[in-house]
Amino acid sequence: MDEIEALAPTGLYLTGSAYRGVGIPDCVRQGQETAAAVARYLAGQYVSRILPSEDMTHHAD
Repeated sequence: MDEIEALAPTGLYLTGSAYRGVGIPDCVRQGQETAAAVARYLAGQYVSRILPSEDMTHHAD
């Protein structure tokens, strides 16, 4: 599973008992962990769009 996740495109998250763990408690825990990871990823995408990159803040005079 680690190899599959390493090859997945950025922003694609796989979760569920088909991938790791067994039973409902594992699915719930994985769902919560994945939701937190997705939220962090999306927050980073939002911040990178509203803040100028370092390259844009240095102007040639």
